[in-house]
Amino acid sequence: MHPKPMTGAGFSFSTPYFYDGLRFVGNRTFVICAEKKRRYAECELLSICVLQGTTHSDFISAIFPSDFYRIGFSFEEMIAMMFNDTCNVIGVEEFSIFDSELEKLIKSGEYVLGNKSLTKEPLSAVTRNEDREWSDIVTWAIRALIQGEMNGLMRNPQLCNNDTILESNST
Repeated sequence: MHPKPMTGAGFSFSTPYFYDGLRFVGNRTFVICAEKKRRYAECELLSICVLQGTTHSDFISAIFPSDFYRIGFSFEEMIAMMFNDTCNVIGVEEFSIFDSELEKLIKSGEYVLGNKSLTKEPLSAVTRNEDREWSDIVTWAIRALIQGEMNGLMRNPQLCNNDTILESNST
């Protein structure tokens, strides 16, 4: 189930600004099982939680029989499913675990984040086709940021101090 425009207009996508992909988080043994797509021996109890309606759920369902994965309707629900042992691995993009309960458990060593990214998915800004000017502005802003970084133009924390106030000649 993918969203459809309600206005009858299509979508425009900017230049991708980030690539991420499906990674596994959870019990070390089962993360390895999921990465290697194993379902036998020590892996026969593998149970993967994956978010409904995503390319990740499409990918997992194409690789694993249905008794090896469970569908979650939110990231929070998938974490709860892992805590209540409904699943022992969660399939997510790496950026989604930051600042979550999973990140704390990875840092503590209780869970691991797998090393393999099984998919490569571009992330980009989305605008409506009917607003061509805005789409162009968004795309060019992202391209300018990418070019700036490629040419060494990056944020300098020393210039971002709030206590630096420029003097003004106007009254």
